[in-house]
Amino acid sequence: MVVLDCGTKLTVLERTVPQQFIFDCPECDTVVTVGTEIRTEILEHGCVLCETAVSADAFSQPEKHQRR
Repeated sequence: MVVLDCGTKLTVLERTVPQQFIFDCPECDTVVTVGTEIRTEILEHGCVLCETAVSADAFSQPEKHQRR
């Protein structure tokens, strides 16, 4: 949230932050941060390096990520 003080008027602006995920490939150990669109592509087509099919379990939130 950004607050701008314009004299006597305060304006609050909400910033949209794209959702981020940590992708941790269970096969080749690739670990990379991706956005929602790339997450969808990996779920549909597999790991970009080894092409292993993956499930949603291969993704975690950055603040909750623990290396396997």
